[in-house]
Amino acid sequence: MKQTILEKTLFKFLASGFNRVTTDEISADMGISKKTLYKYFETKDILVEAVVQHLMDSIREKVEAIVADSSLNAVQKLEKLFETISHYIFRVSKQTLDDLQRSRPDLFQRIVEFRTTNIKKNLVIVLREGQQEGLIRDDLDIQLAIDMFMAVINGIIVPDYLMNSPHTPKTALETIYNVVFHGILKK
Repeated sequence: MKQTILEKTLFKFLASGFNRVTTDEISADMGISKKTLYKYFETKDILVEAVVQHLMDSIREKVEAIVADSSLNAVQKLEKLFETISHYIFRVSKQTLDDLQRSRPDLFQRIVEFRTTNIKKNLVIVLREGQQEGLIRDDLDIQLAIDMFMAVINGIIVPDYLMNSPHTPKTALETIYNVVFHGILKK
């Protein structure tokens, strides 16, 4: 039951933000009582923290499986990594990012640290593989490329930028991916 609550609540929070979603809505959508919900998560704050941790754990597992998949070349891994991350990012509303940054800056910071650590670690592996496979330019400074990518991600996929931009997290991420990764591939 706990896992089901996390899964269903995750997508509700991503779409609407967590400040607007009530425990009444969550329990009604799940067909359970609030008492049952509180049996697993004593407060809404604990539920929010658990949902964020669940999201990070899910992404980490999927990313590590892609990076370890020896049947894929580096470009295919980059594409699959983008698809996997996009699966979640495309569902994130501007409101969700704003809620995190304003109401739970501690969780927002954990997410930023998580994406920075995990993106850097896994991109180094995949980009080096791509150079060895002859798919990514040999003259690419991998660390600088990743630092540039992270600077763009951390500067654009944030509420301050997105709230005043015509872009959604989805369109911003698609553009970042196209500009950064298509610029490093060999023709």
